[in-house]
Parts: sequence; C-alpha cells; structure tokens
Amino acid sequence: MIDTVVFDLSGVVCRMRHERRLAALAAASDVPAERLDAEVWQSGLDDDFDRGRYSAGEIFALFQRRFGYRGDYPAFRRAWVDGFAPDRDLLAVVDRIRPGVGRAILSDNGPVLLEALPELLPEVAGRFRPILFSCGMGALKPADEVFTAAVRHLDTSPDRLLFFDDLAENVAAARRAGWQASVYHDAAGAEARLAEAGLLTVPAGKGAS
Repeated sequence: MIDTVVFDLSGVVCRMRHERRLAALAAASDVPAERLDAEVWQSGLDDDFDRGRYSAGEIFALFQRRFGYRGDYPAFRRAWVDGFAPDRDLLAVVDRIRPGVGRAILSDNGPVLLEALPELLPEVAGRFRPILFSCGMGALKPADEVFTAAVRHLDTSPDRLLFFDDLAENVAAARRAGWQASVYHDAAGAEARLAEAGLLTVPAGKGAS
C-alpha cells in the first residue's frame, strides 16, 4: 500500500519558465541573458548549485561579482523564482489525495529556490512535506544515493512510495531503488495513476452509482 506520493518539482509541480528567469536576472545585470544561460546553466554551474556546493548567499555574491548583478537579495530571489509557475491542474489533483497519504517533493534544485518557497511559492510550500532538494543531499537524480537518502527522510519503505517525474531516467532509477514510479506527462495522467492506486477522494457530486 502506498503511504506517500512523491513529486518532482521542475516540470511536474511547476512548469519551467527558464526564459523568464533569464530575462529577469539579465535586466538587473551587466551581461545579456544569453551569457547568463551559457555561463550558469549550459556550463553545468547550476548543477553545482543543485548539489549544494554553494549557499544561497554565495550564489547571490557570485552573480554580483561575475555578472554585475545590481539588485538586492530579495529581488534576486524573486527573479530566480520567476522561472517556476505552479501547475494549477496538478495542484487540484494533489488536493484530492486521500487524508493520511503523505505528499512530498523530491527535486534537483538549489538553495535559492528552497529558501524562497514559503514566501514566494506558498501554494507549493503549503501542500508538500517534506520538500527534499538535491542541494541537501549532495547529489542529483538519477544517482542511487538520492533515492536512498529520500527514503530515510520519508521514514518509510521504498515499496510504499509512488513517485512522479518527467524524466524517464529518474523514474527508472526510482524503480531500481524499489519505489513505484511513473513518468509524468500531465495532470490528467497523474490523476489516472493515483485513482488506479486508490489514492484519491471522490470529487463532490461523483459518488458511486
């Protein structure tokens, strides 16, 4: 029996708006969005952020030093979070998960987003507990140690976890670790999988006939 449903954040709970984040950061920097993308995201530096090799303050200082970022730290956080748009359709499905079944996040993301979630994405922060980010584990999916560490945090057995991720390689890694897991395509598909597992409440007005 499933006792916790675990969701990826980027591409599942939130739609990615990378170009918006780049534009917001570049608007307060001395370099164009294309250079930010090349030197942070395409270079793999962001993977180091996601592995927890930099604190949120160190990331902010790096942007000030290397790219001439002129905004204050609250503005920097807002620009960073602008890359994430909560998927309202999926959140509506999450709200129908049966009482007593846990709802958690397991995501490759860094400390800036993690720190900002309660204030800037409260509709996400308020629905999931725990929120497990790779920056707290020192590794990225699909590494086996991510799933091992997540099981410890969730305090359950792997076979009692159902995981949704938009990347097939992460789903395959979760299955190797003993989790139940499905590739996420859209909210309707997640709803169908959760209903199949008996994890959803019946919507009002749709009682058994």
